[in-house]
Amino acid sequence: MRKLKYSTVNIDAVGPDGKRIARTVLFVQSGVTYYHNAQHLLLELERGQRALYDFLCEWMDATNTFVFDEELKAAFIAFVSTVTSAKRAYSKGTAAQHLGLLVDLGLVLRTDKLNFYCVNPKYAYKGSEIQRKALLKKLIERRVSSSLSIDKLVDVPVDQLS
Repeated sequence: MRKLKYSTVNIDAVGPDGKRIARTVLFVQSGVTYYHNAQHLLLELERGQRALYDFLCEWMDATNTFVFDEELKAAFIAFVSTVTSAKRAYSKGTAAQHLGLLVDLGLVLRTDKLNFYCVNPKYAYKGSEIQRKALLKKLIERRVSSSLSIDKLVDVPVDQLS
């Protein structure tokens, strides 16, 4: 499983009760930018579906790609168990069903490789805006040349593109 990298901030303050507070706070270094144009889709998601989407956004690589394999499913199940203190549990089958909905909504795109998916960079990305634009361009061009749908990558119906 992937290990998270952390940054630290050293806190040295005096609380309202006069006690000194000195501690180190950890922050995850990596992050994802979610774009507002995804709100109409994110509102369609239930808790577990949104949890999987956020997990995939953290798990994806620099090209927004991830492999939906046994390792990823197990990591998601373990993550949910950890963050909920085992109050919630998901099966691999449920994770697969949630992924199917994410694909149907266009938040995640199928690729031409088995079990390889791409978080739609129109809605979420881990990098600069320049890199995001380059990835969107590359994805659209590659999908067109491979006869894959670009419906979920463009903002107008495909038949209106010219």
